[in-house]
Amino acid sequence: MISEATDFLTTTEATLKEVRLDFLTSMGETERYKQLLDEMPHLRSHVEHEYQEAKDRSSRLLGHLRAVEKTLTALPSQ
Repeated sequence: MISEATDFLTTTEATLKEVRLDFLTSMGETERYKQLLDEMPHLRSHVEHEYQEAKDRSSRLLGHLRAVEKTLTALPSQ
């Protein structure tokens, strides 16, 4: 039972790192699209869809990140 708990903790911590990296990558993409659109508004019709998709992806990943963090917080201390 202890081994299963340790394995779950290790796996969940790895998932947290992976989701955090994906979230930061997506946030960076969103920020860059915003900057590009602010600097070159004429690109809006060409990249607006990608910008919106990046924003949506960031929101979903934030939800994943919070869920994994809350799961780790809820686990009993080893």
